[in-house]
Amino acid sequence: MRASLVPITTGCTLRVLLEPLAYGNNIAIAWKALPVSAFAELTAVLLFGFNLAMSLATPIPSWFGRKQVHERMSVYWLVSSYPATRRLLIDNGLTTLAAAQRVPKSLSLREAAQADGLSSAVLVEKLADFFESRLAPSLRK
Repeated sequence: MRASLVPITTGCTLRVLLEPLAYGNNIAIAWKALPVSAFAELTAVLLFGFNLAMSLATPIPSWFGRKQVHERMSVYWLVSSYPATRRLLIDNGLTTLAAAQRVPKSLSLREAAQADGLSSAVLVEKLADFFESRLAPSLRK
């Protein structure tokens, strides 16, 4: 972000200072320096766009780690907050989740595992790995 703020500030400052000199007083050096401000502003906008694209391409970080994942978690919350967990749960045995159009809001991970004849401990471990890999950098130890 700072990489785009410096050139945009520099470019805008140059433009604001040079335009009155170029247009009002018709000073030649001001006309030659105006393209520099334009390129500085263009560079800043491109850097900002790149930064925005990289931010959007980054997976959504989780704000809780392995210790907070448990079998009482709502399956609805998991799949609505972190859509990638739906595929993870299905791949690890929750076959009824694949067929469900809507997930009941009160369905816990333990109840879903029991309905498919699974151990909830396996699902908890897989989810813990999932969230641990997406843990925000400031929360990693």
